[in-house]
Amino acid sequence: MTRKETPQSRQRSLRTWAVGAALGIAACSGPMAGKDSLPELEDGAVRGELIDFVARFDDGTTVTTYFLRVNGDERDQRELVLQKVPDLAPMAKVKVWGVERDRRIVVDRIEPVDPSDNVDLLGTWQQPLINPAPLPAT
Repeated sequence: MTRKETPQSRQRSLRTWAVGAALGIAACSGPMAGKDSLPELEDGAVRGELIDFVARFDDGTTVTTYFLRVNGDERDQRELVLQKVPDLAPMAKVKVWGVERDRRIVVDRIEPVDPSDNVDLLGTWQQPLINPAPLPAT
């Protein structure tokens, strides 16, 4: 049985196709489009890079101030008020929980986004010597 196409049936089929195409495009362009991993759950943390500034004074004392560069934006740095020095490498990507006041965050908890960024206190660090004494010839 053949069916004669009327202008109304053609318009209805075009609408159906358009709605299907729109839904297909929306499904392919959601928040996960182009990402290889699962989305991070919203946990209330502020994410960014841990920045440390060290001020050295003439009397030999130093003061270290920690900042969070929010989402890597150099214009959005917030001072971190910490109870203890974090065991994290500088520039580590971190998640910070706390209370924000006047562009400062009073930190309740800080942890690395990537667990491998934890500083292993039993590991070794190597740095080149500056102006080392020459070794005697053997």
